[in-house]
Amino acid sequence: MGDPEVVAIEAELEEPIDPGRWFGHFRLVVQGEGIGDWDDLAMVRGIVAWWESFVAEPVERWEHRLDGLSPEEAFDVVYDDVFGDDADVTLGAFGRYHINRLGMSAFDEVTLILFEPPGDEQWLLWRVQRGDPETWVVRHAVLPRGALQKVGAEFVAAVSDAVRSTGIPTDGTEPRSE
Repeated sequence: MGDPEVVAIEAELEEPIDPGRWFGHFRLVVQGEGIGDWDDLAMVRGIVAWWESFVAEPVERWEHRLDGLSPEEAFDVVYDDVFGDDADVTLGAFGRYHINRLGMSAFDEVTLILFEPPGDEQWLLWRVQRGDPETWVVRHAVLPRGALQKVGAEFVAAVSDAVRSTGIPTDGTEPRSE
């Protein structure tokens, strides 16, 4: 779903463990680079729920204190708001900017932050946190405004169709007969 040269989602469903417990592989592809642990088996229901909320309930992902900062500087400000020595949960930075939950456990080693500055862009920033912290580098991509929401909506629709097409119930009821 999407355009891997801009932003796309790659996902693959596994056979369900039982009704309502769908797992699969998930990652983002941003400007040709895969982000997330494809080998991880993530809970698809949680991923879909996060994307449904993300698409349906937009939030303000910019504030004036970020004006004039580079993407990397803005990343550091918002990261420190949540995880720094002087973290302040009252700022609400985690819920507004940190979007790691988009892929559940496939993003355990990734900090993923989304900014939507004034204008027609989105800034997607990520840092893979594996190995020596001195080697962690913030990467970023400038996307068209709404690109992440658009690919998320496509993902939700595709997964919903795929799950429905199996005939396996998602709510613990008996399988449908066609």
